Amino acid sequence: MVAGLEPDIMSMVKALGAGHPLGAIAVSDRVDNALELGDHFNTFMGNPVSCAAGLAGLNILIRERLYENVAKQGAVLISVLKESMEEIPVPAMSEGWG
Repeated sequence: MVAGLEPDIMSMVKALGAGHPLGAIAVSDRVDNALELGDHFNTFMGNPVSCAAGLAGLNILIRERLYENVAKQGAVLISVLKESMEEIPVPAMSEGWG
């Protein structure tokens, strides 16, 4: 959750398949309760090679504890972005934003 917002749907693609076409979504309970079997599908659904590659990639991520570096780098990125946001002037609504 960021800035008090909690998404109903989060898409995860690209790196999930370790170079193979694979994607996933995570949904809130509200969305999950609204979906019925067959409501969601994709072009590469259930591709066994992509699933095997994704599983191998996740196993490496866990074994090598790569998520620890992601957390560190993410904290640095958020810090830099917050700092930068303080330096960016925000135009008033009367200056063409509305």
